[in-house]
Amino acid sequence: RSYQYINKFKKIIKEGDLTPGEYVMKISGYPAERFLEGRYWCGMECVKASGSGSSPENSSDSNQGNNSGSAVMYRLYNPNSGEHFYTADRAERDHLRSVGWRYEGHAWNAPKTGDPVYRMYNPNAGDHHYTISKAERDSLRKAGWRYEGVGWYSDSNKKVPLYRLYNPHAIAGAHHYTTSAAERNHLKSVGWFDERIGWYGCN
Repeated sequence: RSYQYINKFKKIIKEGDLTPGEYVMKISGYPAERFLEGRYWCGMECVKASGSGSSPENSSDSNQGNNSGSAVMYRLYNPNSGEHFYTADRAERDHLRSVGWRYEGHAWNAPKTGDPVYRMYNPNAGDHHYTISKAERDSLRKAGWRYEGVGWYSDSNKKVPLYRLYNPHAIAGAHHYTTSAAERNHLKSVGWFDERIGWYGCN
């Protein structure tokens, strides 16, 4: 069987036809299994249906969210280090894909104003960390992490939680962020620590 992402499922079924939840789409004619490989989806809305769906490569390339006051956040995965990376920059996304990162699609919508989410880089492990906390940002800088500025913003209205999890056994990619409660619960079941909510996206 092949399973496939579909972004926002509007092309397949009208919004409101399904109750909120997580669904899987069965498709034919596309090797979607190459996107799975043990990874878990984040920020995707899927429907239970037959037929073809859109893949991350062929989904809309717009950087606008559901409204002009938000931006699409892209999610990528490094199969060598195990790190997930998040960016609103299409050029950065496309560069990482060109050097071997796997594109996992639209992760969430970020508001264009709100509380800043700081982006940090560890030059020793080679991975990134994201935090809304100035104290955590400053502590990491003192420990040798590079501050890369504001990555995006957190919704002040706290509409869509981004769950933050920590893998105590990982050297790189130790933190993971997801809007999916199912993904969060799975990671907890295999040993990740639940660090509550990292920040908020918007609708």
